[in-house]
Amino acid sequence: MQKGNNLYKEKILEVAQQKFFSDGFVKTSIDEIAREYHISKKTIYKYFKSKDDLLSNVVKNFASNVTNSVIEIMSSNKNPIEKLLDVLNLVQNSIKQLSMRYIDEIQKHKPRLWNYIQKIRKENLEKVVSQTIEEGKEEGLFEDVDPEIVFRIFYGAVRNVLNPEFLITNPISSEEAIRKTFDILLNGILTKEGRKLYKRQNKGL
Repeated sequence: MQKGNNLYKEKILEVAQQKFFSDGFVKTSIDEIAREYHISKKTIYKYFKSKDDLLSNVVKNFASNVTNSVIEIMSSNKNPIEKLLDVLNLVQNSIKQLSMRYIDEIQKHKPRLWNYIQKIRKENLEKVVSQTIEEGKEEGLFEDVDPEIVFRIFYGAVRNVLNPEFLITNPISSEEAIRKTFDILLNGILTKEGRKLYKRQNKGL
């Protein structure tokens, strides 16, 4: 019975995520989500107290999935540059699911959730930068740089290019902005051998 309940809850979260991410949560109603899943509002309220509660669960579930994917990538036997490129692709694929309306609404109307997103993003990026740089220095792919400084530069850049104001006023997609930022920053800390490897592996992306 518990398994069936979990499947219901997961499906509701999946449908709500699609609606929130594409149309924004302000415009999306519980009625729309119920119609999309062909269930009653009563069933949704059985698992979630309100639309705000549903939104909070969607955000935390999505963040958890991204974090688990980051952990899987960083636990692989790939070289540090491959790991960074895999994380970059993960970030880009995650961003593709989000509309600017959704991001803007979270930032403006749900500051606690936005702060939670920022916290998870910071923790994941810090973990990725620290581990890959230390591994990369051992393999002669990165210059002898301080991971903490690199992390702060990366994090500040990511925060700026994923800001709705930047994306609205610049003729560039969020995925392209992330990739160009990553490319500029990474080339600045790679050794000659690292840049060769990055160029080779980046060709297939």
